[in-house]
Parts: sequence; C-alpha cells; structure tokens
Amino acid sequence: MTLATLEDLGWYACRYRANYPLLVDHYFKAVNRYGAGSYPTIYGIDARGVVRFAAQGAIPRSTLAPKIERSRAFGRTGRST
Repeated sequence: MTLATLEDLGWYACRYRANYPLLVDHYFKAVNRYGAGSYPTIYGIDARGVVRFAAQGAIPRSTLAPKIERSRAFGRTGRST
C-alpha cells in the first residue's frame, strides 16, 4: 500500500475543484474521533471547533454551501442564523 502524498492532495483538489481543507487520515485519528464511516465524510466545524454538521458521500454544492455558511455564522455569533 502507498500512502497519499501532498502531491496526491494537490491533484485531488485540482481535479475536483476542492476549495476547502483536505485531510488524509493515514492513522485513522479523525475517523476514530469523529466516527467517519465512509469517504468522503465532510464535517462543518465552526470557529470554536464545534462540529455543526456531518455528511457522508457526495454532496451537491447547492446542499453543502448553505450548511457551510450556517456553520461559519454560528462560530462568529454563537447562534444559528
């Protein structure tokens, strides 16, 4: 088995137009902490580090964008918009 590299992440980000942080969890630390059961698993984490939503599998941008904005707003204000 070959572990993913920074070049692999760059390729993925370019290929799939990912404009969000990417994590390759070689040792399953995030999987164990947050319970990710499939790839991709997307977490919305607010500015305080609180997980505000989780989604598994491919998520359409039209569904994901509002969830991200709500998570960002919650972290700034301390309340949902």
